[in-house]
Amino acid sequence: MAKKNLKDAGIIFLLAILLLSCEQRTAKQFLDTIDQQERIANDILLGEKGSESRKLEHIINNNFDSALQITAKQQMEFDSIIRHIQDLPTANLKDAQALQTASVQYYQVLKNLYGYAEQEIEQQKILWNASGNEQSKAQDKLMELTQHKQTLYQSVYRADSVFSAAKGQFARQHKLSR
Repeated sequence: MAKKNLKDAGIIFLLAILLLSCEQRTAKQFLDTIDQQERIANDILLGEKGSESRKLEHIINNNFDSALQITAKQQMEFDSIIRHIQDLPTANLKDAQALQTASVQYYQVLKNLYGYAEQEIEQQKILWNASGNEQSKAQDKLMELTQHKQTLYQSVYRADSVFSAAKGQFARQHKLSR
């Protein structure tokens, strides 16, 4: 009887180790996917050939229509990142739902910030073609947009803080190195 109990305990122990190993592998894959989407966003915003760089080149060259097209494309790129993260399975992974939510919110506020450029570009386009009173109004509107943009940056800072904390908590929970 004692041998049978010992054998059963050994089997349970091995199953527990196997289950923990599978959970950690799933957690690592989940976090790797979040990290991959972060790299994609960095390429969009900071990459030499990223859409943000191309948009700025068009603005500098006063090619506002092309800059607006790139802004629309950039919004679709952020939508793709958000959808990819929303599609990640979170069942049976502790803190995965919190990380997923924080990640989606972070990319949503980034999308809002960089999508806001559409209004700024429209005003720059008006400003470029305007004169006199119309030019003065366009400058005032551009200044208003710039002031409002600061609140969008504040939202990004807050969302980034929550996102970073959620990633750290998830990594600690699943004993993943960061």
